Amino acid sequence: MFGGTIPTDGLNNFYQLFVLLGNILYGGAGLFLTYRLVREFVAEEAALVATVLVVFAGNLVYYMTVAPYMSHPVSAFASGLFFYTWIRRRKQPGVETAALYGFLGALMALVT
Repeated sequence: MFGGTIPTDGLNNFYQLFVLLGNILYGGAGLFLTYRLVREFVAEEAALVATVLVVFAGNLVYYMTVAPYMSHPVSAFASGLFFYTWIRRRKQPGVETAALYGFLGALMALVT
């Protein structure tokens, strides 16, 4: 295909590149959701500082770039999505909200 052959084993650099890019995107989205979640409670500057501290206080950057085969960035995204949705919809009780919480909770359980 396209003048070359790519092994279909899923282990060569071509596949790992896309896993790496996906982990960077999911990790970045998780950090964005963290920022938006913190922004609900504090000023914009404090939320930005808190998000930067989350980046450098843990190993998320390592798992986003050096070890992209781990599920930590996807887990950070799923957790961020759950908690962001929970904070935004906590005053809207109903079956739809409960189903959404169940779906996002199951997503977190499947990722970790």
